[in-house]
Order: sequence, then structure tokens, then C-alpha cells
Amino acid sequence: MWYRDGLMLDQDLHEEQLEPSAKARRWSVRSKLLLRPTPADNGQQYSCRALHPALKDSPTSLVASVILSVLHPPSAPAITGYAAGDVLLEGQRRNLTCRVLGGNPRPWVLWYRHGRPLDHASINQVHRADATVSTKAPISNVREPGGVSSSQQVTGSRQEDGAEYECRVTSPLLQAPLSTRVALAVHYGPKGVDVTGPSVVAAGQEFVVVCRSFPSNPPATITWLVQGERTPAGPPVITEDEGGGWVTTSRLTHYLTRMRKMSEATVECRAHNPDAEGDVSRKHVITIIKRPGTPVVEVVEAEGAVVAGNTLGVVCTTDGGNPPPNITMYKGNEKLPIKVIHEGTMTKAGTEFKVTAADNEAEVKCDVTSLATKKPMSAFTTIHLLFPAWEVSGWVSPSTVEEDQQVTLTCETSSSLPPSNITWHSRGVTLEGAVTKHTPGVFGGTVTRSELVLKPKAEDNEKVFVCEADNDLGVIVTANVTLNVLHEPVWVTTPAQTVEVEEGDDLLLLALAAANPGPVSYSWWRGPSVIEDMGVKGGADGRLILSNIDRQQSGNYSVTAHTSSTDITAYFSVVVQYGPEEIVAAERVVVDEDKTTSILCHADGNPTPNVTWTRDNNNNNNNNIYINSSGAVLASGIGEAKLLVEHASKADTGLYLCHASNSVASAAPVYTALVVTQAPTPTGPSLETGEAGKSWAAVGASGRFDCRVRTAPEPQFRWTVNERELQNSRKYSIHIPQLVDGVVEWSSVLEVRSVTIRDYGVYTCTAANGKGAHAANFTLSPPVLPGPPLDVNVTVVSGNSALISWSHNRMGAPATGFTVKYQASGSPDYMVSGSEVGSGVGNEVGRVWILGSG
Repeated sequence: MWYRDGLMLDQDLHEEQLEPSAKARRWSVRSKLLLRPTPADNGQQYSCRALHPALKDSPTSLVASVILSVLHPPSAPAITGYAAGDVLLEGQRRNLTCRVLGGNPRPWVLWYRHGRPLDHASINQVHRADATVSTKAPISNVREPGGVSSSQQVTGSRQEDGAEYECRVTSPLLQAPLSTRVALAVHYGPKGVDVTGPSVVAAGQEFVVVCRSFPSNPPATITWLVQGERTPAGPPVITEDEGGGWVTTSRLTHYLTRMRKMSEATVECRAHNPDAEGDVSRKHVITIIKRPGTPVVEVVEAEGAVVAGNTLGVVCTTDGGNPPPNITMYKGNEKLPIKVIHEGTMTKAGTEFKVTAADNEAEVKCDVTSLATKKPMSAFTTIHLLFPAWEVSGWVSPSTVEEDQQVTLTCETSSSLPPSNITWHSRGVTLEGAVTKHTPGVFGGTVTRSELVLKPKAEDNEKVFVCEADNDLGVIVTANVTLNVLHEPVWVTTPAQTVEVEEGDDLLLLALAAANPGPVSYSWWRGPSVIEDMGVKGGADGRLILSNIDRQQSGNYSVTAHTSSTDITAYFSVVVQYGPEEIVAAERVVVDEDKTTSILCHADGNPTPNVTWTRDNNNNNNNNIYINSSGAVLASGIGEAKLLVEHASKADTGLYLCHASNSVASAAPVYTALVVTQAPTPTGPSLETGEAGKSWAAVGASGRFDCRVRTAPEPQFRWTVNERELQNSRKYSIHIPQLVDGVVEWSSVLEVRSVTIRDYGVYTCTAANGKGAHAANFTLSPPVLPGPPLDVNVTVVSGNSALISWSHNRMGAPATGFTVKYQASGSPDYMVSGSEVGSGVGNEVGRVWILGSG
């Protein structure tokens, strides 16, 4: 039996043929199916099934099958997803599907856009008019039962409006491809509008504005709004754009009313497409120009009159105008810099400039220009100002004049307003009697001329006369004129009648004579002789220098001025001054108590020196008896002074200084020792033991005593020990008595040599003269070590010094001196500084300064 896809076929379609088998009792059956295939048979399964009683209960059957492949061309393609009359909106997407039935071998389906294939490998770019179209590549061919399909996605846009998509089917059995087409219709709105028209319109003037939409499908409708209000326009003009779509053009003819506060108008064009999401629009702003008001120019009010050199302000004002007008200001032909300010409807321009005399009666012009005016609107003002004379000139007529001859001094100013007043001065004196004249000058001012007539003297030669011009505006100009007077020589400068100079200085003598004509030369004389000595410089030029002058050059001098016509002479004296010299006074004067004596001191010098006596209140220092002189003046005089001492007493004993000084110098004082006779007395306090002093000496060393008394006349000294008078020997040395203070203090020194134990004890010094005697005891003892110092402190420390102080230790022998050792920072060595105890053994405190190198 035969089956077609499981359906039994009619037995008339096939025939069987029975044939004996090569095997016994078996038969072979052959069945033949005769077909006339159609495309519907393509791919159908035909099966031959064998039936036999023996196979009745068999779980399997004998079946043979074959699938029929029928070669046939495909059917014509059909496109679904978009039908004629459909409209795509901008942005809307559709899938176009091309289906083909049949075809063996399998046909191939391709998409074309405007005749260009869309392949799978890339995105086809279709250039159309002014746009670039991007189309998504088609989906690959998909085999479907009974055929093949291919899909193409499209998106609604201006570029797709009118686009033709073609589906082509190819097969080896087709002589030419089969195809079908579909044309898209896309509705889209305009992307914008262009508005053209005037940007400036005068108030009340008719104007035309044109609005043109971008391409749209269907054509856009245009509406107009002027100042936000809908305004009708003429019928639109619709044209087809070569890139696709329709362009709508609308023309608006309108005029603006004359509204005062309206300075600009806004015209808006709106394009509408019912299939678009919204309208598109553009605004066009028109400036409404208006004529400005008549300008007014005026000078800014200033305190008082306008004066040349000051700054002048000028303002130009105009009202209204749109756009705000332009203002230009001129002074004559000079364009002025201005500053423009807008206040409401007012436009104001201001300028400031420094005025000069040339600006008097100058015209200031203000030009106002605007888009609403064909030519400038102008306003004018005139500058009126005051100005001083900027120069004055003077001259002398005749230029050269002899003494007592008449001469005219003339002074003339430049132009000024108001006229200048001229005054004459010379050497601080105002001169009267000048004649003044006025004549017209430039810039509307007046020229002032003044003439002064004089009869000059010799001393007026080269005399300067000043003419001063002033018109009370704060500016004064002057001119100098100088007289040239012919005269014989006259002295201008000569040395003083008496010239004082210190000895050793250089003396400069000056002489100056005036003569016209010159020149003038000079000669210098000492008495009847011309000075030509060594050490003299100059002379002929009126300058004479006497170098290192001495007292022998004092005397009478003269200087003569020489000209070609005559000579003149001036006389003077030179006094050479020098300091005090030859100060003479007694060195030593002795007087008894209650007696009277006088001491005379004399000194030379020029001028005569002042001589004074004072007392030296600090004559303990024998090496500086000329220093530290203090106290009141005891006696004085010119050239000499006498010191009178009445009822002399011991208190009058001392050094008296004689001083000599004048305007040149002060000489070193000389001293006189005044000694009042007196009995010997000790010079200082005794020790607590009643002794005058102590001396310590080790065995074999030397001991020393200094016995001092105050007495006059000179005493005799006597040294005893154990009532034995000592004499000079190898053991004892008694020094010759010395007057240690130069007045009354006498000293006797005893030295004990090679001290033994027997030499220790008390030694007595006795001093005696006609006035009395005095004895003092001295003790020689073996040495005792002093105790260490106490309370050592370092105070007053600075960068290079320190003060070290301590207290004396009463344990042990009194110290005669101290040694301070210190180590400087950064130095390994010690430095030593010594300090003496002082004048008394009982000093409680010691001090020493340590000074560094800085």
C-alpha cells in the first residue's frame, strides 16, 4: 500500500507485479506508483507498506519511505506590515515583512530602498536632498513552512516620507527576480521657522515681516502674534521642498501705533502641524525709533568766575529718543571726551577740560544724532572766563647810562582779563612814580605797560629791578631788568677795621671793589710795603691768605683797588691773638698760724688773660696735682691775681691753683703749696690695738714700716726698738724723709733686713720739729695666713664683664690682697686678676671687676 504523509493513496495510482522468488514457496511483489508531481508534493513523504498474513501479529511492519523533492519556482512575494494609505508619524516604528511561498531550491529574499540593496553587513546610508537617511539592516531570511520571509524595520521621519521599499526574490528557476514594492507616507512637523524683517522701524511706519517654515508634511499653518496679540496676515504660500515636505511662507504687513512708552515691538511667528507634538515659533524684535528732544548745552555753575587754568564742566541734555541718541561735543573744532548718562528718558553728556586764556569766548557745540534724525541736532554755548598774564617782559632805555643820567625802565605784560596792575621793586623796596598804559590784547584781554624813570648812582650798577604783574587771580608774573651804570671804583667789601685772628691759624682777607667798566685788580700792603712774603697766597684777585700767622704779623695793613682810570685804598689793622703764657706763682709759701700772707700769680697773653685762684680739694694724688681742681674762686684779676690769706690756720694748708684763660685758650694751672706751721700729727687712724701699723716677715726675710705725719716745718724722725735708737746699718735701713703730698705729709721708712726671731717686737717712730713731737708704735711679727674669703658672689654679669664680691674673714691675719682666678668659656687656661685690700686693714668687703675681650 502507498501512503502520502501517512494518508493512504488511491490504489488506482499504483500497480503491483508478482514475481516468483528464488527461494521455494516464496514470492516477490513489486509495486509501482506513478505520479505527476506539483509544487505541493515538494517535501512530501511517500511510503510503501507490505501486508502479509504472516505479519498479522508481528510487532513490526515492512515499510519503505521516500521524500519527494520537486523543483519549482517560488510564488510572487507579498509585503505585510504597511498597506497603501497608511501614515507613519514621525518617530513611529514599523516592521515590513516580505513573504514568499514555495520554491525549490529555496529562494533568496532581498530588500531594496530606492533601488539600492540593504544588506546584512552594514547600515545603508541613503543620501537624499539635504538629509542623510539611516536604515536598519534587514533581518536575515527566515524559512517558514511553505516559504521564506524577511523583515525590515523602518522609523517615521522626514527622510522616510515617500521612501520606496522593494522586496526581491531570486531563484535558479527564475529567469528574472520577482519583486513587490511599498511607498511610505510619513507625517512630520517643521523643525523651526525663519523670520525676516526690519530691526528698526519708526513709530507709525508700516513694515513687512516674512515667516518661512521648515519642511513639513502635511504643510504647516502659520499664525502671527504682535506684542502677544494674534494678528491676521495675508494668505500663505505653500511650496514643495526639493528635499521632501512642504514649506509654508507667510507675509505680515503691519504698522505700530505712536505709543510714548513703547520702545520696541515683538513679532512672533508660530508654525503648526496637527501630527506634530507641538508648535515651533520664533520671535523678531523691532526697535521703534523716536526722535530725541532739542538738546540744551550749559556750563556747570562754579563758585565765582571761571579762571584760566581751572577745570570747566559743560553738560548737554536731550529728552526722549529711541534708541537713546548719540551725543558729540566740540570746543571749536576740537572734539571733547564725554561721559554719557541715561536717566529715564533723559540722555545727558558731560565733559570737563582745563581752560586756557585762548578759550575765552570759545564756542562749545553739542551735536545729537539718532537713527530717527537725518542730520545732527545742535546746541551752542560760549565760554566766558578770566585769565592772568602768562608773561611779562622788561627792558632798559638806554641800555648803558652814566651816573645821574636819566634812564627809563619799561615793563609790559601779555594779555590778561581783567587788566594787570604792575608794581616795581628793588632790594625789597617798592618804587613809586611809574606811569601805566593799557591797550587791547588777544583773547579779549588787555595789555598793561608801565614805565619808571630814574637817575641812577654808582651803587645802582647791576642793580636788579623787578616788575610784578598781578590781576588778583592768584598768578603773579615777574621780570627783572638790570641797570648798567658807568662809574669809578667803589668799595663793596673790605676787611673790618680791626681783624682779630688766633696765632697759628690761616687768615683770609677779602676785598671787593665795583667799577664800570672794569676790570679791578688789588694790591695788599703792610705799612708802606707791598706784601710779597713767603706763606702769602693770592692778592691780585681780592683774596689774601696769611698762612700760619704769628704775633709778629700784627700791625697796620691796607688794600688798594686799581682800575684803568683811578685807584681807591682801604685801611685796617690785624691783631694776632694767643693764649695765656708765662704763668708765674710761688711754688711753696710757709706762714705761721694766725698770720697773714699773700700769693701773686701773673700771666701774659693776647687778649690779656683772666687769672683766678682756686683750692685743690683733692691733693692726695701726688701724680695729678693739676687735675681735680675744684671749689670757689678765691681771687681773680686781669693779667694777675693776688691770693690773700688772713689769720692762717692749719685748715688753710693745701695746694692752691692759679688759672689763666682768655678767648683763645685756657692754660694748664700752676700750683702753690700754702703751708701753715703745725706740730706733727698722724695721717690716719690707729689700729684697734693702738698701734700705727704692723708688718709681717718670715725669718730671713725683710720687714718694712712707713711712718707718716702731717707737720711743718720739716720734722726730724727717730726710730727706736726697746728704747734703743736705730741707725743705718746692714740690719737697718732708714730712708731719707720725703714730703709725699708736696705740702705737709712727711714719710720715714724703716727696713729690717734678714729678720731673726729676736727682731720681732715693737718699733717706735718719733717725729719732732719746733712745733712739737709725735711718736707711733709699729709691730714686726712672724707671718700669719689670712682666712679664706666668705660669701663669694658673682653679680652684674654682662656679655664681657662680671662683678665678683666677697666678705673678709677675720679668722687669721688681715689680708693684704686677693687673687681671683677664672676660666673663660671654651679656654683650658685660667686667667688671674688681683685686688688690693684698700686703705684700711679692717675693710669688710672686697670687690673686683672681671673684663673680657668682648
